[in-house]
Amino acid sequence: MYDELNAFFERPVPFSVYTVDALWTDPHRAGQMLSHHLSETSNAASRRPNEIAAIVSWLDQRLKFAGKAITDLGCGPGLYTGAMAQRGGHVSGIDFSGNSIRYARGQAGIEGLDIAYEEADYLRDPLPADQDIVMLIYGDLCPLSPDRRRHLYDKVRKSLKPGGSFVFDVFSLAHFAALTESQGFEHCPEGGFWAKGAHFVFSKTFLYQDRHLGLDRYLVVTPDETHEVYNWMQYFGEDSIRAELAEAGFTDAITYDLTTGGPVQKDAKVFMVLART
Repeated sequence: MYDELNAFFERPVPFSVYTVDALWTDPHRAGQMLSHHLSETSNAASRRPNEIAAIVSWLDQRLKFAGKAITDLGCGPGLYTGAMAQRGGHVSGIDFSGNSIRYARGQAGIEGLDIAYEEADYLRDPLPADQDIVMLIYGDLCPLSPDRRRHLYDKVRKSLKPGGSFVFDVFSLAHFAALTESQGFEHCPEGGFWAKGAHFVFSKTFLYQDRHLGLDRYLVVTPDETHEVYNWMQYFGEDSIRAELAEAGFTDAITYDLTTGGPVQKDAKVFMVLART
């Protein structure tokens, strides 16, 4: 056990282990994530309803959702897709969490919205063709390694019509500058987020200053198994994300304040990007 813990606290090579699906496909954690998505008081998995409404509102003013073909990658339980469909968009949602997709389909039925939801991995599976807008919301680009980001950019460009828009948000360098390395330990005798029954959780945050990269690493120990979760997070400057998009063939990449659509504030922890094919 000492050797295992000692190895856990060693600094990994950036993006050497990729476990993002562990948060969304494990049945217990998927249920926990859905409850966080739907919480009106927590930003742990999704933004609060008033923030989502503000984002959708100013995006609609710029992109005119009505009549447009729109795909939301990593759509979760459909918080953005539903709002865009209500504004007249022809919306598709893709997510590899079956739990989230089932909820989204049920909610669309309740609200009478015609939204095409698909349980799929947008990095591996085909994307809808001839889209006017492709969205990737709540920092979903940030856990991806540079090669995965480039792969996704290429898929999105092929999915979009000429002149189509790629819309996403990223965490900022100001956010990264406020972070510190830390470590922790928790005993959960009654169960919790990471496991249904009793378990222990060790956590360690690593920062890679030269790469503006963070890692939250978790070691979960239950009576039956031990497993790790790696949550990588890339942080961007406005210039660096524009350069990355230009190299991938996008044009006219413009950055915006997340909730107002105005200029990005220098201390903003997150900002929106609109790029065109």
